[in-house]
Amino acid sequence: MSLTLSAREQVALASCSDTMVRPFDYPSLDEWRTAVLDAFSGIISADAAFFNFRRPPDGARVAFSREFAGPLLDQYEQLCINDAGYDRAVESQLSALNQTMVVAGEWDAYHADPAVAGFYVPNQLLDSACLVVADSVSGLAASVELHSTRYGTRAFGARGVAILHLLLPSFRAGLAAVQHGNAARGQLMALLDASAGALQAIDRRGRCVHQTPRVTTLLQDDPHGAQVLAGMANLARRAAAATSSTKAHQTALTSPCTVRIDTPTASYRVEATRVSTFFSHGVVMLVSLERLSPTPVTDAELQSRYGLSPREIAVARQLSLGASTQEIAVALVMSIHTARRHSERVFAKLGVHARAAVGAALFRH
Repeated sequence: MSLTLSAREQVALASCSDTMVRPFDYPSLDEWRTAVLDAFSGIISADAAFFNFRRPPDGARVAFSREFAGPLLDQYEQLCINDAGYDRAVESQLSALNQTMVVAGEWDAYHADPAVAGFYVPNQLLDSACLVVADSVSGLAASVELHSTRYGTRAFGARGVAILHLLLPSFRAGLAAVQHGNAARGQLMALLDASAGALQAIDRRGRCVHQTPRVTTLLQDDPHGAQVLAGMANLARRAAAATSSTKAHQTALTSPCTVRIDTPTASYRVEATRVSTFFSHGVVMLVSLERLSPTPVTDAELQSRYGLSPREIAVARQLSLGASTQEIAVALVMSIHTARRHSERVFAKLGVHARAAVGAALFRH
């Protein structure tokens, strides 16, 4: 059809297109989805809208909506995963469509569809238009659904479909960027793992998105490792709070955030810096961990250097924590007499007479 857009509609169309092709301008996937749906509302008036991924990036949910949340969105998500309308659109090779086009005259079957009968009609979503991308080669599979509480409005007729056609290339480009960005995140995680650093990527809420093996290695001999991990999460939250807005959707860390964490057995230096968005997790703080106190001597070194047996090594590590003979017996499931005998052997082999001296012998200086 011939499509004439007013000056206002041309501006809205350009804004919507620009928003769709720039997902990385937003701190998180859902903030981008919100911006896309807001931009659509500027050119096609809808009472409700959904931005769905059939194959969502890691950490993202299938469905997103500004109007629906909680159990209602959960219900919709379960229905749209197997939505027959989406499948019909894909089979018919329809990328920009309205309800009349996808139904294709089969109204009885349409009204019997679980998504229609179970969600759309009960929630007064009576008319719809949709933008669909389904590419078996690239794996892109997503849709934007616009819904109206009235039948037959102009926005959901041929004119609305024509506008959706104009936005289709931008929608494809934005989805491709998301897909590539998610792959890049995986590559970044692999690079972090390959580094020698003890690093955690932590989101704004203090949740660990990724942890390198070196963190586990540094903390495996510290019974208070959970305290260190909690401190890393707290620092990440503080660092995120210390960011200042440079634009409405961009942040920058104004200064490094560093703390020292002391446990009964070791001391650590922890530093947080901001890194680029890990897509679908939003802005992420990269937190590094450095052990300041001496490195624990390995079991193999204790065996070769002092002639300690595996059982004596276990007792020695308990002694280094200041455990009493009774506590050692409970921790290692042995009698108190056995615990005392092993402790005496450890003292003799290490050439020490106090628990504090045992702790010093178990670390490299």
